[in-house]
Amino acid sequence: QRIKGFKKRAANLFCYNSYIRNAKAIHALCDNEAEQIRAQFDVHDIITVSNGIDENLLDTDKKIQPADLGEFGREADMVFGFVGRIDVYIKGLDLMLEAFAKLRKKMGGPRYKLFMIGPFYSPDDKKQIESLIHRFKLEDTVQIIGPKFGDEKWSWFLACDVLVYTSRSEGVPMAVLEAMALGKPCLVTPTTNMAKVVREGGGWECDTDSDSIAQAIEIIYTNRNSLLTVG
Repeated sequence: QRIKGFKKRAANLFCYNSYIRNAKAIHALCDNEAEQIRAQFDVHDIITVSNGIDENLLDTDKKIQPADLGEFGREADMVFGFVGRIDVYIKGLDLMLEAFAKLRKKMGGPRYKLFMIGPFYSPDDKKQIESLIHRFKLEDTVQIIGPKFGDEKWSWFLACDVLVYTSRSEGVPMAVLEAMALGKPCLVTPTTNMAKVVREGGGWECDTDSDSIAQAIEIIYTNRNSLLTVG
């Protein structure tokens, strides 16, 4: 992660500063991102326009069936999902897996499952995920599905009860917007820049640490009957 940080600082110094000084305006995805840009660069003007989704997603659940989770899904009282680039540090996937491990130890069994959809950001991220699953003994709780596209991707969104996004850093994550458009509640960290919107839409917010994530998931699980009835 220190190497990633060095590369970003070097890019800012040698490339982005020049681009931004000569730009008439900078596009930010949210107010928080705009504030970060102002703190780092001398900018003329910032235009804040968030990401958007295809309006056809709003009735996709009427056209597409949820993905078949097989035995993996049938063993669970609830199924949580993550959809996105599998970047362990940026997406906070180490915190997510640690939270599931803490809950498994507390609750005494895999009463809930987690699947991850998306490509690995790097070979190192693949090794880290596999190592964390093994270290936390989550082989029967977590399933790595890989990338999915088109209608098949939407079917996996529909297969989860709750989308979990525990990122350490984001602009505005498309997966959270897409999940909400598909009628799926979300659990997010403040650093997704989606916490306020998610709370107002009936979802949950947790801090960017494994204890807070675990506590939030336990609350969701405890109240799952009312959640699943509404869904």
